[in-house]
Amino acid sequence: MSSSGIPAPYLAGKAGFIGLAKYISKKFKDVHTFGLALRHVDTLLIRKAMESRGKNVEEAIKELNSKSLTGRMITPEEVAEIYGYFLTSLWKSLDGTVILADGGITYLR
Repeated sequence: MSSSGIPAPYLAGKAGFIGLAKYISKKFKDVHTFGLALRHVDTLLIRKAMESRGKNVEEAIKELNSKSLTGRMITPEEVAEIYGYFLTSLWKSLDGTVILADGGITYLR
């Protein structure tokens, strides 16, 4: 467990993901890469995870939402729109970048 309360293996995986996106963009100049760092996407999976931990799902969601600048979780449709943007030619100047889409949670820590 890290000092932030997030499991260390999870943090290590995220760091590896970020490093991989940067490495691929440097090593393979003709391959465009990006990463998308998401947090709390409102899916059945996250709701079932809350439930399996014995949490009241609606209360847990309310608590998560209170930690976000947007006051809500990201929707799967928003994730699809972000990926759709990366299918256009508009994003090429962001090569090797990891986009943070967490509703502002990171900035509120």
